[in-house]
Amino acid sequence: PYIPRSVLVDYLKTLMAFHLALYHLKLLQMLPKLVKQRSGNDLCSTTECPIDPGLDNALEGCPYRVALVIDMGDVNNPHMAELARKSTDRLYRQIPAFVQANFVVKKLDEMADYLSKKTGKLATPANGVFSVGDLVSLSKSERDTDRQAYFKFRLASLIEESTAGNEDLDPEIRDVMAMGLGEFESFIEILMAYRGKYHRQYITECLDSLLLKNKETGLLAQPRTKGSPRRFVLGSKLLEVLLQVAVLTQDGGRFVTREVRIEELLAFLRNRYGLYIDRLPETGPANSSILDRRALRMNLEAFKRRLREIGFYEDLSDAYVTQKISPRYAIYRNKEANKDGGLYE
Repeated sequence: PYIPRSVLVDYLKTLMAFHLALYHLKLLQMLPKLVKQRSGNDLCSTTECPIDPGLDNALEGCPYRVALVIDMGDVNNPHMAELARKSTDRLYRQIPAFVQANFVVKKLDEMADYLSKKTGKLATPANGVFSVGDLVSLSKSERDTDRQAYFKFRLASLIEESTAGNEDLDPEIRDVMAMGLGEFESFIEILMAYRGKYHRQYITECLDSLLLKNKETGLLAQPRTKGSPRRFVLGSKLLEVLLQVAVLTQDGGRFVTREVRIEELLAFLRNRYGLYIDRLPETGPANSSILDRRALRMNLEAFKRRLREIGFYEDLSDAYVTQKISPRYAIYRNKEANKDGGLYE
């Protein structure tokens, strides 16, 4: 009764793409770290995960939270665009490491299946599925013998398939074999040489699609020129959707809307989604430069202008406490008609 159905459907489509994008960006950071430490993280389980969607500060306690520096699109603020570009580039550059980590986990999963079903050297978990933590632990030194024996056979088969009757060894395989790596490491490096670029391309396209590149509902912009850098931006329609979430709260188990101050909204976007507009992430350089601070102040002003443009914000006074965001679709506490003729709760 509070929002037109067509608008609600568009909101849901935008939110689903947005959350899937954040999920994939988190995976880019998470999986390579798990592979590197050769163990899972006890926090990353259904029962132990510290993320609480019911809180505005939902990401608190998550060791893999994303931090995106957002440009609000002020053409007179090129330094902010550069900060957003660096933030985007840092995440997209993690794609090759993610592809390699994905190969590692996938091939260890195949080895675990072989050891559990064919040789009986590995017990199958009670639920019948090996977790990522179980699989990456197979890369520890205790499993060196089993791992090298299994991948010695797999590596020989891979080399034989690649030659396809030719006596000459593929140059890429020759380069990998000359590195003096173990059978498992060589197997992964050859897979990366053959398939790494392919997977990187499609993961990049997937992220561009989920981030709704160059759309008002998106979080990413890139000029049409080939090879132009990407940067995180906040589209007006995506901002509108996130505002509608930000103004919601619960009262006696029911959702109601409220007004929020600018600093509350910025904290909400930062703590719930990892979107940094008026400051740089804590994980970045310890001291921001004067140029950084100036760019962030200008970005905040551009953020306020965007709020005015989409009709959520009116600063009728210079007093900071009176500068609030008002909901477009209001849900009130009392079951009465409001003065504008709309419906209350």
